[in-house]
Amino acid sequence: MRRPGLVVSVRDAAEAAAARDGGADVIDVKEPSRGPLGPPDAGVIEAVVAAAGSTPVSVACGDLADAAGASPPAGVAYAKLGTARAGGAWARRFRAALNATAAPFPVAAAYADAGRVGAPWPEPVLEAGRGVAAGLLVDTAVKDGRGLFDWLEADRLARLVGAAHGAGLFVALAGELSAETAARAAELGPDWIAVRGAVCGPGGRETALEPERIPRLRDAIADAAMRGFAGDRGSRGRPSPLA
Repeated sequence: MRRPGLVVSVRDAAEAAAARDGGADVIDVKEPSRGPLGPPDAGVIEAVVAAAGSTPVSVACGDLADAAGASPPAGVAYAKLGTARAGGAWARRFRAALNATAAPFPVAAAYADAGRVGAPWPEPVLEAGRGVAAGLLVDTAVKDGRGLFDWLEADRLARLVGAAHGAGLFVALAGELSAETAARAAELGPDWIAVRGAVCGPGGRETALEPERIPRLRDAIADAAMRGFAGDRGSRGRPSPLA
């Protein structure tokens, strides 16, 4: 059973270096002031890529309603596109945008709290991404302290993970995950667990990254994944292209 990779969200090159040194498997960069998947400035992305070294970088490309550009700078491995305020006939437009993504691995981003941002639920996002996305991310759109499990039950998430793997997609679970809920999510068989607050100081996601928390969290999700495998809950996982 492969341990789920740990994706750590950063704001700038200094945090990217700290995440790299702490052992993050993927370094994710976005600009929260621009929305749940707010795209950062190109200069910030380039600086993060340089600081990340050999660690793969993931970049937020915004939501479909914002006419997000899915062409991140060179060196980016994963490009995430969301569905907030998707509007009518969103699936066709979403597939076209994912298909046009310049990054090697486009990721269809779904929101567990979809109703709060006018987004489709994760299941239709998965179907829309089938055949054009490399992976599925399930996150929360609104960061108000309510996390992934406040919106979707574990059994539903496990079914979603299994369905995504069946469609050939890797799966990342996120959404205000604490160290405890990150371990709980790891039991469901995803390929990645994505966090920020869980590896920051006591004040959570708005405080500085504490890289010493990263290896402890990696160990915790590895143990949880083994528990989930032993209990045969959810999928056994599909390795990421960069695993």
